[in-house]
Amino acid sequence: TMIITAAAALAAGAVHAMAGGIGVAVEDIANGATGAVRVRGAFRLPKATGTAWAAGDILYWDTTPGELTKTATANGPAGIAYAAAASGDTTGICLLNGGAVPGA
Repeated sequence: TMIITAAAALAAGAVHAMAGGIGVAVEDIANGATGAVRVRGAFRLPKATGTAWAAGDILYWDTTPGELTKTATANGPAGIAYAAAASGDTTGICLLNGGAVPGA
C-alpha cells in the first residue's frame, strides 16, 4: 500500500490514477484527505467493452470513462491482465504494476 492525498473523494475500491500506475483505495478517502491505496495485487475493475484480452496483455487506465483498456494512447499504465476477458465483459482482472511503467 501507499498513502496518497486524494484530489477528489474516493470510495473504498475506487481507482486512483497516478503518473506511473493506478492504486485501488483501501478505504473511503475524502477530497484533500490522505488515505491508503493498494498498488500491488489483482483486482476486478471496470473494463472497456469491444476488445478482448489474454492473460499477460498490458493494460492501461482510461480516466475519462474510468475503465481498463488495451489502448496506450492518452491512457496511463495500469498493469497486466491476470486472466483472459471477452470483448463483451464489463470487468476484468488486472494485476497492478506497482508503479512500474510498461516498456520502461
